[in-house]
Amino acid sequence: MMAIGMLIMPNSVTSRASVEPIPIAARLDVRTTVPATVQSFLATQAAAQTTAPAPAQTTPCIPTICPADYLLLADQTASPNCYFYSGNTQKIWSDALKVCTLTPGAYLWRPNTRAEADAVKTTFAIGNDVHIWTGANSPTHDENFVFAVDNAALSLLDLPFGILDSSGDIGDDCVDIEFDTGDLDWEWENDDCDDDERYICELPRKTCP
Repeated sequence: MMAIGMLIMPNSVTSRASVEPIPIAARLDVRTTVPATVQSFLATQAAAQTTAPAPAQTTPCIPTICPADYLLLADQTASPNCYFYSGNTQKIWSDALKVCTLTPGAYLWRPNTRAEADAVKTTFAIGNDVHIWTGANSPTHDENFVFAVDNAALSLLDLPFGILDSSGDIGDDCVDIEFDTGDLDWEWENDDCDDDERYICELPRKTCP
């Protein structure tokens, strides 16, 4: 019996030793087995996770009211912009343009819709058959008209609203508009830029949502 016990004991000791963890001091240093490029990538990822994201930049919402002598239209659904009317003061086209641009952001009127033109007429109590300069002219003197504010084309044969006044002279480079009592409609006409006419200045208004 003693002989059998002595034979078993070495086996049990060997079995325990086989499952015991390898001492830390005897392990390989893992850091030496990882390429430097991988170590750098892992370090970058760790730094990114601990760095708080920068706050997003936002543009402040600043409402702009109309400047002195400019008014909002009575019907703001027609246009939210500010407008100035010269009243009885008349100027040649280039001088009217200069007056408008003295107010930063303003330009000689660009009528876009019948509703806008009607609202301008009502707000400033403009009479019928009153010629008013628009910002449209032909810089190339060939009846290719554009608006001075953005060089958008205006075709007198395809107007945004209203009708063409047949009395307009071929070769005249500036465009005015009037509400004609005969046709009961807005009429566009190309006139001599050196004619003295009333004018409207328009200023886009920034609003907060």
